Amino acid sequence: MSVGRNQHGATLLPDGKVLVVAGFGASYLSSAELYRP
Repeated sequence: MSVGRNQHGATLLPDGKVLVVAGFGASYLSSAELYRP
């Protein structure tokens, strides 16, 4: 992930990727990222 975040939402997708949304980094984050564990 390009931005560290906490208090975020995350959903495991059928292809094994994780969709991570919102949360807090240095400030509130309204973006989303795909994470491939």
